Amino acid sequence: MGFLKGRKTYITMVVMIALGALDSWNGYCAGQEVASFCTQIQVPSFVFSILATLGIYTRSLANKD
Repeated sequence: MGFLKGRKTYITMVVMIALGALDSWNGYCAGQEVASFCTQIQVPSFVFSILATLGIYTRSLANKD
C-alpha cells in the first residue's frame, strides 16, 4: 500500500464531500414539484460506517509515524 501513503485522508475527505453533495442534491430535489432532471440518489448507511472505520484506521497510521 505504498502508493496510498499520505493519500488515504484525502481520499476519505473527497468521498465525504461527494456524499455531502449527494445529500444536498437529494434535499434540493425533494423541494421540487416538477423536476424531470432530479433523481434521488440513495446512499446505503453501511457506506458511512466504512468511511468512519477508514478514517480511524488512517489516523492510527498517522500516529505511528
